[in-house]
Amino acid sequence: MPLWGARLAKALGVDEPWLLDLLLNQAAACMPGEPARAASVAIAAVQSVGPRDGVEAMRAVQMVATHAAAMKMLQRAALDQPSFEIYDSIVNRATKLLRTYTAQIEALKRYRSAGEQRVVVQHVTVTAEQVNPVPSPRGRGMSRNRRNNPMDPENPKLSRLNRAPRCLARNRRGTPCQSPAVKGRKRCHIHGGADGGGALPGNRNALKHGRYSAEAIAQRRAVAALLRACRDQLDSMRDL
Repeated sequence: MPLWGARLAKALGVDEPWLLDLLLNQAAACMPGEPARAASVAIAAVQSVGPRDGVEAMRAVQMVATHAAAMKMLQRAALDQPSFEIYDSIVNRATKLLRTYTAQIEALKRYRSAGEQRVVVQHVTVTAEQVNPVPSPRGRGMSRNRRNNPMDPENPKLSRLNRAPRCLARNRRGTPCQSPAVKGRKRCHIHGGADGGGALPGNRNALKHGRYSAEAIAQRRAVAALLRACRDQLDSMRDL
């Protein structure tokens, strides 16, 4: 191998001369322009990637070819096209090539970092209280902050309204109501604690217009059955 060939093989990370010749020919064939200029541009482009072995050299050639094809598509898209469909097709091809080029760069990074080990050193400060925490005399771990909880029954600043018993009626969400109960009663003013509030005895609250009462539903069903019988009778008379 001549001296320039040895230098080129070292720069591209390829030891085999046949593989070096193949990759350079493939890269030069994908580059635009005159053959001599295309070969020089291809060598410079592959060398800029800095391949360190044959796999990285092949990956670099693929990246150079993909970049050249994407630029060719973008050059065609800049020209006047006979229709928008042709222009859109050229732009889509260029976009796919650019995405492929980005994926090739990520694959090259993963290949290069496969054998590397990463060590992360973090500084953690541990206090004496965290090593040996002082247990609470009540056996609940660390002491609770009652001052910031207005609903804690042991809060010294708890208001009279919060000391009142809770309604605990089931609300629409299915959870107990937390509103204070009316004085002298077990429910709040919404769930029957106010004067005149709450449900009336029986089912009289549902009797607004009687449309959904048992009598009205039975009457509508009877009318519907009578109408069906009349339609069946008319259909049988038409067949005669």
